[in-house]
Amino acid sequence: MSSFLLHVCLIMTAVGTPTYSRPHKLTEPIGTGINVYVRVLYDNNTIPGNKIRGSKGTESVRMDQTFEKIFKELKYDVRVPLNDTPGGLDGPKTLDKLVKLQQTRFVNNVIVYFFTRSSIYLQIGEDDNVPIPKFDVETRRTFCTVNTSAAVVMYVDTQPEDFAFRAATFIFGSTRYDYFERTDFEYMNETFEWCRRNEAAIAAQQNDR
Repeated sequence: MSSFLLHVCLIMTAVGTPTYSRPHKLTEPIGTGINVYVRVLYDNNTIPGNKIRGSKGTESVRMDQTFEKIFKELKYDVRVPLNDTPGGLDGPKTLDKLVKLQQTRFVNNVIVYFFTRSSIYLQIGEDDNVPIPKFDVETRRTFCTVNTSAAVVMYVDTQPEDFAFRAATFIFGSTRYDYFERTDFEYMNETFEWCRRNEAAIAAQQNDR
């Protein structure tokens, strides 16, 4: 399945900024030298078809066919519809399938995101008649471990990165995302201890002091 990796530096910077840590302000940012990579997947509800279609040349037709194949794989390999909820996804079950899909190309410092415009729900039990709407569901404290780090995230046009960032903080080990307590920094630091650090980045930060 086609995908692409993004080297994310912003997340690690934001973790140590006052904006996200008002109750407990750090003197030093955490996560220095930790590389975070992201694999991004999305369904055909997220990117309108007319935005991926260009001229009717051979290359355009080939690209159309490629995207259609990806969307079909995502529909049958990842998306798990919620019973009796038109267009809704079962968040935990979709996340579970996403994790299994990523295991074929597992790297411990990669987070795989599946973006969708479909509503995401958490169903407590099979007989739960009032499922809980969610903007994101993700694995918890799995970064740099033997377990896959993954998140199913609702894509919105206004500040689309917000829910993805929230998912990342939980994957890093925090218990909240809108602000951090001392324990959250401790949990995330413990997670980052499992990672291989980029010594060049650490040296560059020390030289900037």
